[in-house]
Amino acid sequence: MASISRPLPGIARIPVVGPRLRFRTVAAGAAALLVLASLWQVLQTSDATTTGFAIQRLERQREALQAEVHNLEADVAELSSLDRIDREARERLGLVPPARTVYLKLDRPVPERQGIPTRYQPAPVDDVAPEPPREPWWRGALRALLPFY
Repeated sequence: MASISRPLPGIARIPVVGPRLRFRTVAAGAAALLVLASLWQVLQTSDATTTGFAIQRLERQREALQAEVHNLEADVAELSSLDRIDREARERLGLVPPARTVYLKLDRPVPERQGIPTRYQPAPVDDVAPEPPREPWWRGALRALLPFY
């Protein structure tokens, strides 16, 4: 019997997917995954480095601000010294200590309630008890529909 070298009419030729095509697809997919994993690692390392530099910059800024706070505290301590205040009062303002001290005796007692502006006084409390909150309409409806509620 003789073999036919050309296809018979009406029979379609079915392409054969061989192991060679599958190997190329798998190899290309594996290479793509390897490249993506490498890029992911580079991106993570880059992000970590950027974050580290930002943390160092913020720490330097915090240290500079803390040094400024310490300098300001030292200035406040120096300016609030009683000796400095006395010297400034005598030299710059021309003040002198009093020649004599005068004491006043007041015969009026201290008022029980000091007068403060009404806008700072607490609001008056009424003796009437506040009205209890009303029950929502839906609870009454549920109670009517469901006897166990």
